[in-house]
Amino acid sequence: MFQRDRAVKDEAPKGLCRLVAGKSVRYNKAIMALKSTYKAYRKSISYLLQWLTAALVLGPICAAIVLGFQKIIVLATGLTQNSWMEFFFPVIAGFLLGFIIYIVSPESSGEGVPMYITSMNQRDGYIDKVTTLMKFCAATLTLAFNGTGGLAGPMIMVNGGIGSFFGRRFLRKFLVISEALSFKKDDFRIVTLCGVSAALGALLQSPLGGGIFAVEVLYKSAISYEMVFPAVLSSACGYICYSLYPWSEPSAPIVLGEVSLNLIPGIVLSGILAGIFGLLFVMMYEMVFRWFERLPVRTAWKPVIGGVICGLVGMLFLRLTGYRITGVGFDLYNAMRTGQFEAPLGLILLILLGRICMTSFTVGSGPSAGFTFPAFLVGALSGQIVLNLVAVGDPQAMHAFMAAGIAGSLAAILNVPVAACVIVMDQFGLNFGIPAVIGGIIAYQIAKPTVIYHYVEEGADE
Repeated sequence: MFQRDRAVKDEAPKGLCRLVAGKSVRYNKAIMALKSTYKAYRKSISYLLQWLTAALVLGPICAAIVLGFQKIIVLATGLTQNSWMEFFFPVIAGFLLGFIIYIVSPESSGEGVPMYITSMNQRDGYIDKVTTLMKFCAATLTLAFNGTGGLAGPMIMVNGGIGSFFGRRFLRKFLVISEALSFKKDDFRIVTLCGVSAALGALLQSPLGGGIFAVEVLYKSAISYEMVFPAVLSSACGYICYSLYPWSEPSAPIVLGEVSLNLIPGIVLSGILAGIFGLLFVMMYEMVFRWFERLPVRTAWKPVIGGVICGLVGMLFLRLTGYRITGVGFDLYNAMRTGQFEAPLGLILLILLGRICMTSFTVGSGPSAGFTFPAFLVGALSGQIVLNLVAVGDPQAMHAFMAAGIAGSLAAILNVPVAACVIVMDQFGLNFGIPAVIGGIIAYQIAKPTVIYHYVEEGADE
């Protein structure tokens, strides 16, 4: 009896110790969980602050550069297209580009996106100041003097250079800020991306699509999701700042109304045509670019030869049809968007092919212009062709076919199928999501084997 009582007394402290030890383990686990949660939130807040800082700094600057560039081009185009020297200006631009700019900075020639891809994938996002400045001058001369092309390509490279300068000069000088915001060496590459995204958000009037475009165009068949958040944040900031600036171009009004299922056959046909013409665009540009590469003349003379070809063909086309295939093409696109463009099927096809040829000769010979707005025109004209072929009484048919064609041509020519759909929905409205998705997917699959840009890295997360 005494021994049993003693055993019970001995077991009581042991049970109490086990109970206390169990509570201590649970307490330690809870403390570790709280510390882990605190570190995760601290890292998340730091991540948000660092890219919010980059967006707030680069958004206003890049939006202002885009707005200034737009105003220069619109003003200069209004003067040059009403001059008796209209078709001599591309030749003059060729002389200036060949003998002044490209001697100083050969990298400032061409479209702009290839240099951006190279800098991001091979140089950690570095774009030097001379190339940035010369690219702006080259694009201004090309487009102000009736060269055929768009604004996005040059603006990508120029504002990528602005982002590169900000990342490498500002952040490295203020290391205290950099360390507080957790900037690492690899992040300077993403700062360049933020400059590009801010410019595209402002230029394309697409706060979400501009950021996705900047990321998606970097790789042939992948998207780096770690870059998407900083890119979209900067794109939205660029879009907002652009909208707040005086004299900014107002965004096109959203198209109201539902897209009927009866329009699906025409939407599919628009996507198919956009894919075919997008593939033709890529092949034409590659052929012209290779021809100028093999041409046995000095590099400085090649923009002059391209200017002569564009001037003569543009003058002949205007005299015969009354339509311009030189210049950026804002008037043509606005006429199609507002339903004021009316032309027979044959003439629409000629305008489309003429635009493809003029853009190829402009960019392929060395002057600086983009492919994005020409892709818009190719897609819109593809939709106009379908509108002439398919007799429908639906008032939404024109915009539905245009939306499918534009998304398709952007996906086929620029290799940005996701961004293409988002940009079209931003510009036309969410009701046109179905045409955008159908047209973008079909055209992308048609033109997927051939892309207009050359890629070094195949995957985004390698």
